[in-house]
Amino acid sequence: MSQLKNDITKLADEIESEFGLEIYWDYNDSLSEEQVMKIILEEDGLMDVENELYEYNIDYISETVTGAIKEYCNKNDIELDDDERDELRMECESRYKFDINGLINNSSAH
Repeated sequence: MSQLKNDITKLADEIESEFGLEIYWDYNDSLSEEQVMKIILEEDGLMDVENELYEYNIDYISETVTGAIKEYCNKNDIELDDDERDELRMECESRYKFDINGLINNSSAH
């Protein structure tokens, strides 16, 4: 099982390197006033807002990761069983990044 994990980790490294696994925000995207106030006023506000954004975008993240895995495996002639595919998907999803600083910069609290 540990050998499988090493292989999954290596595949996730390669997929992350090739596909980026990152959300890029549009210049028009911003946090709501409520989210900005939460970040400013609450001790764990930033983490809460990050979690909200992750949950809001989970379908997009899942679709992007699934597509990246499929494309990578097809291009490199790699076959994964269902367990390996699920483990790789979870590993890649856990690495997904989004730059909340960009959203903060586009936001304001009045």
